[in-house]
Amino acid sequence: MNVVIYARYSSHSQTEQSIEGQLQTCYEFAKNNGHIVIGEYIDRAQSGTTDSRAEFQRMIADSDKHVFEGVLVYQLDRFARNRYDSAINKAKLKKNGVRVISARENAVFMLTRMGPLLFGIFSKCTPVEKPSLKSRNISTQSRLRPPRARSSTRTACTGS
Repeated sequence: MNVVIYARYSSHSQTEQSIEGQLQTCYEFAKNNGHIVIGEYIDRAQSGTTDSRAEFQRMIADSDKHVFEGVLVYQLDRFARNRYDSAINKAKLKKNGVRVISARENAVFMLTRMGPLLFGIFSKCTPVEKPSLKSRNISTQSRLRPPRARSSTRTACTGS
């Protein structure tokens, strides 16, 4: 199956490493599942809460050409966080014979006959999960940031 990869990160505080990690996982998934990657669409510092993303819109338009059968994403929240936009754009893709495939979550959808239902449920969960993603992102960034030097006059209990 010919697929394209769609990757994005949502804020200026994230880095190109986010895209590279998504691409690596998607390419591995494609290779392991016999898919041929024929292109990439990448939006940098673009929120998934709207579909007003240049590369995303180009991908939707290109689906009309019928040269790919799948859009491979790292996980579903990379495609969209807005349920309405997600449903509208998945319908456009489906009309063109294209399905959305999640490299991290797709195994769950392929294991049972209930796969399409589970896919819908996962799609609906991303807006609910967004606040926890922000805190997880901050936590990850603080772990990756080198520790700041502390003044020797501070005390552990009062922080002053």
